[in-house]
Amino acid sequence: RPHHSGPLVSFELEEKPRSDAKTYKFAVLANGLQVVSVRDPSSERAAYAMAVQAGSWDDPVELPGLAHFCEHMLFLGTDKFPEASGYDNFANAYGGEVNAFTEPEMTVYFTELSQNGLDGGLDRFGDLFRAPRFNRSFVDKEVHAIDSEHSKNVQDPAWRITSVLHSLANPEAPVTHFRTGNLETLSRRPQRQEVDTVEALRVWYRKHYCPNRMRLVTYSPESLEHQIEKVQHFFGDIPTGSEACQGPV
Repeated sequence: RPHHSGPLVSFELEEKPRSDAKTYKFAVLANGLQVVSVRDPSSERAAYAMAVQAGSWDDPVELPGLAHFCEHMLFLGTDKFPEASGYDNFANAYGGEVNAFTEPEMTVYFTELSQNGLDGGLDRFGDLFRAPRFNRSFVDKEVHAIDSEHSKNVQDPAWRITSVLHSLANPEAPVTHFRTGNLETLSRRPQRQEVDTVEALRVWYRKHYCPNRMRLVTYSPESLEHQIEKVQHFFGDIPTGSEACQGPV
């Protein structure tokens, strides 16, 4: 891995409650990634999360649920760590947990694990946003998992009420679109229309996932300087992305 210069911007955040023993530092890397690191000297655990400014409202009209599909597929292997279950297995080995969720305007990925797994976790996490494989062999499994989520959602009265309210909005507004995805929108219909879902996902990822649309948080008992150094090392070489991704969100 090549060496990188330090952050373009870096300063400690001073405004916080008097009773808060934690310290905070904000940084912006040269590739545009914005970071907040949190030091909690009383903790034996570490955690990190990435929020990406891309969500279900960014789905292509012809592929409802593509942002949610991206969330599921992202964890299943990268160029450096190709094993599909490798990230989950690593987190489990350090008593950790991994999860993610897709919202209309953002997608959030997060991990908690023991402090001694932080370096390896950040290495693997960074590669999710550098070189995900989007392995075709897992498409069927993940689409069925998404379909199960949708089947569960339609039984929820609150979800039904919200869906009815959304249906009354301007049809041109993204709030009226189907957000979750299911077997029909992510598999059957694309097959009938000869649409390659994985290739569409790769194009969508390149358009929406780049450092200037990402916000990273790290949490650890380590010093703020060490945390920022690790972020620089593991995330500093993520490419700035396509011209489309560089534009206004």
